[in-house]
Amino acid sequence: MIRENPITNEEQIIDGRTQKKSSEPVWKDFMWACISCTLRYNFLHGSECERSKTGGQKKAEKEEKKKEKEAEEQRKKELSVQPGVAVGTTEASDEKIVYLTFDDGPSENTQKVLDILDQYDAKATFFITGQKPEYRPMIKKAYDAGHTIGLHSFCHDYETVYSSEEAYLKDLEEVGEIAKEQIGFVPCFIRFPGGSSNTVSRNYMEGIMSVLVPKVLELGYQYYDWNVSS
Repeated sequence: MIRENPITNEEQIIDGRTQKKSSEPVWKDFMWACISCTLRYNFLHGSECERSKTGGQKKAEKEEKKKEKEAEEQRKKELSVQPGVAVGTTEASDEKIVYLTFDDGPSENTQKVLDILDQYDAKATFFITGQKPEYRPMIKKAYDAGHTIGLHSFCHDYETVYSSEEAYLKDLEEVGEIAKEQIGFVPCFIRFPGGSSNTVSRNYMEGIMSVLVPKVLELGYQYYDWNVSS
């Protein structure tokens, strides 16, 4: 039999009848193959990107922690007592600076002071004593907030502190140990009870300040007095 329209590639003979071939199964297979490839690509490459991103974040965090640790170590080095190393500078400056200092703490008032300083984004130096041991954790809290810790006196009893050179140095060492327990080092900044030119010390040992002032400098400390009190 001769057909007027010969069977094409898109047709097939089924039960003596000519029917169009169904292309649906082919396209379904092709579609699922594409979806499968896409999912596999996204899974493999997406995971690699995620791993790469996570790895990059971890590396950045590690570098940041390293910098923070180095900065903290440098801060401790600059603030700690180092015999033979001069503290500060003797060069004059035209810059107007006010240094806030607080003595005789830590105490029940320390947190209030820290809150006010934080409110005004101001920094201060706290010259500590060994009194009120229940508040000693405030020393670290002040240090961690960016304030400076200095040494004042362990007992703050003039008669005990100024009875001899040895007595003063023992008292200074004791308060230094308190600071070390809290912040990990002994600060180089100190403030004599009553100040470096006090007269009360004469009642216990004549001329002791003329001995102590050069002595503390020799040991790596730097003393600071005040010119305004409130």
